[in-house]
Amino acid sequence: MQVTSSEYWCQAWLERERLRKETEQQAQPSESFAGQEVDYWDSRATDYAKHATKSPYATAFLDLLGRPEKKTILDFGAGTGTLAIPLAQANNKVIACDFSTRMLEELARWAQNEDIMLVAEVNALAAASLQRFASLGSTFDGGQIAPKRISWTDDWARVGIADKSVDIAVASRSTMVGDLGEAFDKLERAARERVAVTMSTEFRPHGFKMLGSGAHGSKATGGFVPDHILAMNILFFKGAYPELHYIDSYKSVEKEQAAEAVATGASAETGVAVATGVADATDAAPTTDTAAETAPELRLVRWAFITWEPVR
Repeated sequence: MQVTSSEYWCQAWLERERLRKETEQQAQPSESFAGQEVDYWDSRATDYAKHATKSPYATAFLDLLGRPEKKTILDFGAGTGTLAIPLAQANNKVIACDFSTRMLEELARWAQNEDIMLVAEVNALAAASLQRFASLGSTFDGGQIAPKRISWTDDWARVGIADKSVDIAVASRSTMVGDLGEAFDKLERAARERVAVTMSTEFRPHGFKMLGSGAHGSKATGGFVPDHILAMNILFFKGAYPELHYIDSYKSVEKEQAAEAVATGASAETGVAVATGVADATDAAPTTDTAAETAPELRLVRWAFITWEPVR
C-alpha cells in the first residue's frame, strides 16, 4: 500500500485504534471498555455541564470557525453544549448530536435557561422533522437547537442527516472513532461549506500515554505519531486542503492523575475526585493567584483545530 494514499493513513489509524482497545482491555480485564463507554459519559454529564458555560477552549474554537451567523450547523459530539449553546446564541440553527442521552439532557437544560428554542425534546425529533429543520428554505428567527442521540456508526441519512443538509459540520474533541476516514466522509457528506474538527496532539486525550514509553514514544507503534498528523494525511490524500491551527488550554494535573488511576484500575478511592471534581479539566484557565493553596497545578494541553472545504 502506497504511503501517498489515504488508504495507507486510514489503515495506520485503524491499527492505532486496535492498540488502544487492547491496552484499555488489559487495564480493565473484567469488562469491556467499549461496553461501558456510554455509561461513562452519561455519568460525567452533570459535572461537564457545570463548567461548559465558561470555556476558553470554546471561545478559541468559535474564533477559528469565524463566528458564523445564520447558518445550519451540525455539532457532532455536542456533549452538554459547549459549542452548541454559543452557536445558537449567534442566531444559528444547530443539530446537536451525541451518543450520551444524559449529555443531551444537560444541554437541553442549559438551552432552556438561556431561552434558546429547542425544536423538540431530546431524541424526540423524527428523521423527516430533522430534515425539515435543516432545510435551506427555513428561516432564522433566533437560534434554535435540535438535540438528537446519534453515534458515529449510525446510518445518518436514516435518522435525518441527509447529504448536504447543513452549512457547517463540526466535531469537537469527539473523533476517537474506529475508522477516522469514514467519520470524515460522513461529516463531508453532511456539510455544504465547511468541516471543522479538533483532535488531541498527544497520544490520546486526557493525557493518558498507556502505550507510550516516555513522554512521546510508543514501543507498540514503533514511534509516536499524533492523531492530528494522521488526520491531516488522511484528508490530504482524499483530495482536501486542510488548514491546521492550535488551541492552547490547560488541564488540572490532580484531576488528570485521578482519571488515569480510574482508567488503569489503580485506585477506586482516587477516582472519586473525577466524579466530584472538574469534569473537563482541559477547559481550565491559568490563574494569577500564586498562593499554593489556591492555585492548582496546571499543564498546557494543545488541541489541533483542522478545517477544510468538503471535497465530495
